[in-house]
Amino acid sequence: MTLVVAGPASSTTSTLSAEMSVYYDKVFLDRLVMEQVYNFLATKKALPKNAGKTISFTRQTAFTPKTTALTEGTNPTGTPFSSASVTATVAEYGDFDTISSLFEMTSIDAGLKEKADAMGQYAGESIDTVLRNTMFSGATAQYVGAGGLTGVGSTDVMTVAALRTAVLALKVAKAPKFDAPVGKVAGGAYRAVVDSYGYDDLMGDSAVGNFTTTNIYASNEGVTQVKNMEIKRLAGCDVVESNNVLSVELLELPQLTLVMYHS
Repeated sequence: MTLVVAGPASSTTSTLSAEMSVYYDKVFLDRLVMEQVYNFLATKKALPKNAGKTISFTRQTAFTPKTTALTEGTNPTGTPFSSASVTATVAEYGDFDTISSLFEMTSIDAGLKEKADAMGQYAGESIDTVLRNTMFSGATAQYVGAGGLTGVGSTDVMTVAALRTAVLALKVAKAPKFDAPVGKVAGGAYRAVVDSYGYDDLMGDSAVGNFTTTNIYASNEGVTQVKNMEIKRLAGCDVVESNNVLSVELLELPQLTLVMYHS
């Protein structure tokens, strides 16, 4: 017997939907991911087991340079040493989900690999956000323009000049550079984590000393950096990009309507 279809079909995937199966591709799609880079600004320390939950760091206070000559035949008064302590307290972060054994045996996620990866991403992004919030909390702020926070306007975007100003402030404050020899001004660099908007502004800055002009004529490696949008070191600062942008609410400035400007 032959099934003949004459004219419009009466039996279709819509009329026989109960017979239509769903094919699940077992390769999961990529997730949205944060750039986890704030540990670039942090120093990791190990706390031994059973040693409490508070760690204390000690900084020897530098002496003020002596500019007065000694009096012949007289011993100097002497200057006592002093030091300062910085403490940190260990905190736990974590979360979980419960999965049935039946789900594990029947899910298309074999071995729960995607679930494990998602939890790992969850943990990493949580720590990155905690580091970000801690660094912003109580930090010294520098604003583009001369009017402070309330004076920031639509043209006050991230520039190489603003980056140089930040580096200058660190130098004047005698802040040591990362990877610099102890007690040396030369060598090493400061570090900056810049959100994607500010990073884009730095890439497009056309002022003298901008990223493009300092690299494109320097070497083949510099040209490659321009093509790949990799700033790396600029104005004495190692710059990395983060798409983990600080939200307005976390700045705890409810009395202000805060706007982030970028070109």
